[in-house]
Amino acid sequence: MRPHSVENVIFFSFSCLSVFFYVCLSFFLFFPLLS
Repeated sequence: MRPHSVENVIFFSFSCLSVFFYVCLSFFLFFPLLS
């Protein structure tokens, strides 16, 4: 059986991208409240 390395890389990059998007979104939402 061959390991699905390509699928793992795609899943990892997608999860990192979604986490990065969530952090940026929350930062842009809460930064005007703090300033």
